[in-house]
Amino acid sequence: MNDPFLLIILGGIIISYLSAISAFLDKVTYQEKLGTFLLFFSIGMAQTSYFLWYSGLEEKFLFFHSVDLPFICCVGPLLFLYLHRIIDSKLAPLKRIYIPFLPALLSLIIIIPFIFIPDEPKKVMIQELNNGIQGISYAFFILVIRLVIFIQTTLYLLYFIFKTRILVSIKSFMRERLTFHLFLIILLTISILLLGLIAQVFFSFEQLKVSHKVMSFLITGLLIYLHLLVRKYPHSAGEVKIEYQKVKYENSNLRNVDLDQIQTRLTYLLEVEKVYTDNDINLDKLAEHLNIGSHKLSQYLNEILKLTFYDLINHYRLLASESLLVNQPDRTVLSIALEVGFSSQSTFYSAFGKKWKMSPNKYRKTYAIRDQKIRHSDTRFST
Repeated sequence: MNDPFLLIILGGIIISYLSAISAFLDKVTYQEKLGTFLLFFSIGMAQTSYFLWYSGLEEKFLFFHSVDLPFICCVGPLLFLYLHRIIDSKLAPLKRIYIPFLPALLSLIIIIPFIFIPDEPKKVMIQELNNGIQGISYAFFILVIRLVIFIQTTLYLLYFIFKTRILVSIKSFMRERLTFHLFLIILLTISILLLGLIAQVFFSFEQLKVSHKVMSFLITGLLIYLHLLVRKYPHSAGEVKIEYQKVKYENSNLRNVDLDQIQTRLTYLLEVEKVYTDNDINLDKLAEHLNIGSHKLSQYLNEILKLTFYDLINHYRLLASESLLVNQPDRTVLSIALEVGFSSQSTFYSAFGKKWKMSPNKYRKTYAIRDQKIRHSDTRFST
């Protein structure tokens, strides 16, 4: 343990796990806490794997070999979500968030059998992995998983840079220095990943070992860098988010538009004129009512209200239908659906079920019974 290199890796392990635990102290949703915890825990697992490899303890803890890979497969999507939360708190729907974690699930399926085999066959497999791949085998699948990790994480980071490219400017960096540090960390991380990818494909085992030493050293450096940034800028996420919204507005077609006037007129059209009851209403028609271009209206809905056109219209249609279902129990579901603007009963059922997780008929029965009980209790109270 006198090796300074091993002490550096150990420092990275401690920072990773402490960052993972401290994630639960953040004032965010449980889902975001869990995501941050898993991100830093996964990085800690990678560093722990490096530590066992370089310290020679791997042979004593053979069960740990490659166990870190399912966690490291999660780093790419988790890092993207972590960075995305910094600039925009709105996350994608859960069903789309889970898809990028499929490689982690597949790697888990491959690695689980390895955990339960005896130590001697494990040593043979590990030796094959070190000496070079010979045909389709466990070592081959481990190599594929490692390549997927490097490629997947790099692509996620490049995609994040593409999405936030409006922040990459001298003006933005000078106005908010934290954005410069953020992108510098991302570029350094991409460099580490590319080094790992090249080493995995082209280097010999001894060269691979050296390259991974450099990688683990740089990862620890990045963790310290990130930790110091968080200490220096305790409200870092909020500051970057404000800068991102400011730059978006500066580059937006809405900067010369009276947003309050649009909101007032839009509220009047929806709540008084009830334009949503027109089943032929579309973005162009609504923009015409507002006397603005459809592109500006779309931008207003997406950037200011954080809604799509159909999300907005269906919101008002469903609000109107909920009241009618309970207060007019003799009417058919179809007649109510058509009155509030849905073009068919099937589209109404689909939208209603997505919001309430039940059919309109079940909703009607559930809330009609509740209202009857409330009215009955009010009568008894007045008596």
